[in-house]
Formats: sequence, structure tokens, C-alpha cells
Amino acid sequence: PVLFGWPLILFPLHLVLMELIIDPACSVAFEMEPEEEGLMRRRPRARDARMFDRHLIVRSLLQGTGVLGVALTVFGVALGGGLHEAHVRLLTFTTMVLGNLTLIFTNRSTALTVNHRPRSSNPALLLLAGGAVGVLALIVYSPVLRDVFRVTKPTGLDIVACFAAGIAAFIVVEVIKWLDLVASRRVAVNG
Repeated sequence: PVLFGWPLILFPLHLVLMELIIDPACSVAFEMEPEEEGLMRRRPRARDARMFDRHLIVRSLLQGTGVLGVALTVFGVALGGGLHEAHVRLLTFTTMVLGNLTLIFTNRSTALTVNHRPRSSNPALLLLAGGAVGVLALIVYSPVLRDVFRVTKPTGLDIVACFAAGIAAFIVVEVIKWLDLVASRRVAVNG
């Protein structure tokens, strides 16, 4: 299938797999995350404050857009490079899975960037991330699952490119988070 001259990259099965990563992260992994230091010294949220304020929505949209931008860049480069549709799908889908894992890991804390957050063990998060990468490996290395997901077997360069894209997504999301934290601190000081 082609849409506006571009191959259709994600099929319902791809979206279901993404949901199988996102939903447990929200319902289990984040719930098992240890509390941040100083949590009880923070001011409570005002009674009349909205659950989802503009600040949170804008930050979330920027982070999601950052990961989408990285995935679209991979898609555009792969498509522009003349790769076969299944190969473009492999690279783009793998980048999206790694990008979602990036969003999960970086949003473990709303107040600290990854390099300032103490290392904490969260077995559910490690199991989720390991499971997602394991299932992705099964999909791309099992001929039957490759056919079902309509992807090709990755080359070594493909794996490097996808992990580089995952690192790029991580950097984009962390920079957005850091800029947001700096801006929030300025507002609190001036405030």
C-alpha cells in the first residue's frame, strides 16, 4: 500500500506491539519506580490546579515530536536511499520502538535529567525494556515473524543506524527536559 507516494510503514500489528510496550510501562513500570529524593518536601499541587496543565502538555508534545522527528529522519533517509519498502519499515519501526523506550527511561523523573538521577533498580522497567528488545530481535531474526511484520533481516549497519537513532532520540528528549527544567527554575526564582 502506498499513501501520497510513500509506502505504508506501520500496520495494525506494529501498533499493537507498540501498545504492548507503552501500556505496561504506564501501569506497572512507572508504579514500581522508587520515589525521588525530597519528594515529601515539595509543595503539594494546588487544589484548583489542572491535572494536565499547559506546561505538561507542551513538554510531552515536544518530547513526542522529537522522537517522531528522529523516526521520520530515518524513514526519509532510508526511503531516499532507495531501500526496499520492507527495509524502510524495519529501520523506521525499530527506531520507533527504541524511541519509545527512550521516552519511558527519560520520564522516570519529571524533576531530574538522567545524568542527575541516582541509579535505582526497577525490575519491572528492566524486564519491560529487555522484553521489548527481545521481542524486536525475535521479529527481525525469525523468518516467520519477519514475514508477519513485513520487515527484512537487518544488517550490521542497520543495527548501528537504529541504535544511533535511539541515542539521538534520547539526546533530543533529554535536552527538551533539561531546557524545561531550567525554564521552570527561572520561573520559580523570579516568581
